[in-house]
Amino acid sequence: MTETLTHIRLFDIQRYSVHDGDGIRTNVFLKGCPLACKWCSNPESQSFAFEKTYNASTCMGCQRCVEVCPTGAMTLEGPQPKGTCTLCFRCEAACPTASIRRIGQDWSIDAVLEEVLKDSAFYTVSGGGVTLSGGEPLAQPEACGELAKAIKQLGLHLAIETCGYAPWAKAEPVYRLCDQILYDIKEIDPERHKRFTGVDNALILDNARKAAALESEFIVRVPVIGDYNDSQDTIQDIAEFAAEIGAEAIHLLPFHQLGENKYHRAGLQYTCNAYTPDDEMMRELADVASSCGIPVQIGG
Repeated sequence: MTETLTHIRLFDIQRYSVHDGDGIRTNVFLKGCPLACKWCSNPESQSFAFEKTYNASTCMGCQRCVEVCPTGAMTLEGPQPKGTCTLCFRCEAACPTASIRRIGQDWSIDAVLEEVLKDSAFYTVSGGGVTLSGGEPLAQPEACGELAKAIKQLGLHLAIETCGYAPWAKAEPVYRLCDQILYDIKEIDPERHKRFTGVDNALILDNARKAAALESEFIVRVPVIGDYNDSQDTIQDIAEFAAEIGAEAIHLLPFHQLGENKYHRAGLQYTCNAYTPDDEMMRELADVASSCGIPVQIGG
């Protein structure tokens, strides 16, 4: 174990995952992301700040949250506008049905390692390990780097799922510690990328070129979003770029709407009008990507 005092802000740790890397994995989700993708399925991951969600469907109307709230931010209709809530989370502690949840916890590096090691036997037999995800892990570069170093000192396989939007000087040390880099590329055209995600993609593409040249296995992952980036031309552009920089493979990930309820629970408006590409469309897009001379996988 490490003796560091550094803390890292997470919004979830998911054990026994078979996605986001090889084998059986533990996914560590860091809070905070510099992008604001219109289709984001984890809106609770975007802000670095602590947040609160309220699930009206499980609320029993007992009013315990109302009774303990010091600012009047809780009513039977749910949380009031965020400005009245001080995030003391007394309501969460009082709620008997867990309808109110705190999003975001500060973990010590040691505590994360203790959780990760619970499934070490599964990593060994399946060729799995740990995946740093988010949000965007590199939104907390120092803590992420310290956690990555500690995981590698345990001899575990380490992957990172990243959007690539971070200064190279911050990203490179973390990437070099990783056995596998799962690198999201959503769009090549810079104007469309900024319209859909809120940021330009020049830094993302430049970092991709540099990261692909490292010893880590480099895989491009494309979330295929219906009505956003699901055209054959867009997928071909991304696949050609991936092949050009020497990526080992490209993974096409069909969009899903499983995160819609999270917006409602957080008091946010869900504005994404995307659809889920069907199997036939995904196969056609995979054929387009394959024609660019790079191995293609649907899902990942």
